[in-house]
Amino acid sequence: MSIIERALGAARRTAEARNAKAGGPAPALDAASRGNAAESVAPRPRAPHSQIKLDLDRLRSAGALPPVDFERQLTEQYRKIKRPLVDYAFPEGQQGPVSRNLIVVTSSFPAEGKTFTSLNLAISLSMEKDATVLLVDADIANPRLSGLFGQQQSRGMFDALADESLDVESLVVDTSIPGLSFLSTGALRESSAELLASSRMSQMMMDLIANEPRRLIVLDSPPLLLTNESRELVSLAGQIVLVVHAGVTPQESVKEAVSLLPDGKNVGVVLNQVDPSSADVSYYGYGRYGAYSTDSGARNEA
Repeated sequence: MSIIERALGAARRTAEARNAKAGGPAPALDAASRGNAAESVAPRPRAPHSQIKLDLDRLRSAGALPPVDFERQLTEQYRKIKRPLVDYAFPEGQQGPVSRNLIVVTSSFPAEGKTFTSLNLAISLSMEKDATVLLVDADIANPRLSGLFGQQQSRGMFDALADESLDVESLVVDTSIPGLSFLSTGALRESSAELLASSRMSQMMMDLIANEPRRLIVLDSPPLLLTNESRELVSLAGQIVLVVHAGVTPQESVKEAVSLLPDGKNVGVVLNQVDPSSADVSYYGYGRYGAYSTDSGARNEA
């Protein structure tokens, strides 16, 4: 049994024990934990989500999860990557501005490990005791997560954007990974950039967080230098993770991608497939931009 499977089993048993003791699911955030944060709200009642079972072996074979031999190392690396994201979203354990719950994962170009990073970051975040995670496939040009999760034909985010009668929460599915839910891309639409820039998109994200105030939303975005959609997403989110293929992505492309990021965001750079013995992460430091590294060894291409 892999490290991921053992960790997920332990998390599932903990959740079941907590629910049994309380006589039902625990609230997403109790009053004491919420404190007096101005933007925190009580969880909204909602109907149960549909559920899907993730085939970890299939995800591993597709390069979306690391090989078993690399799991322990990668798990530790993602713990380091996620900590500043969690601390920024929930400063001193309290609810911060809700935009901080939105984390966009993007890259300069395709094939830098963006989707791999989105999935593995979301799994790592789902192991937090006081948060849940919604992974959103927002890459309408290449909705790889929707395919990996078997949700490519399901209604998703762009359907809810185009049809205001749809409750986006009703399109969310829970996964077999405790604490991790998923929202597919939905149907391709020519007006995708305009939909992402609309007030409907902002309201949908705020509603999703209002439903679960301790919910972190990880959006797998299209590459920054290829689409307008990604620029709309980074303007909406409070946190941005820029994935860079170490030794492959040109320095000028990284600088151009960084120049497109709005001010006032919490931004980190993930160096993917880096050689730890020769990596110089300071090369990617831009003042307010943090840098992390990961040598996954996985065949990640998205």
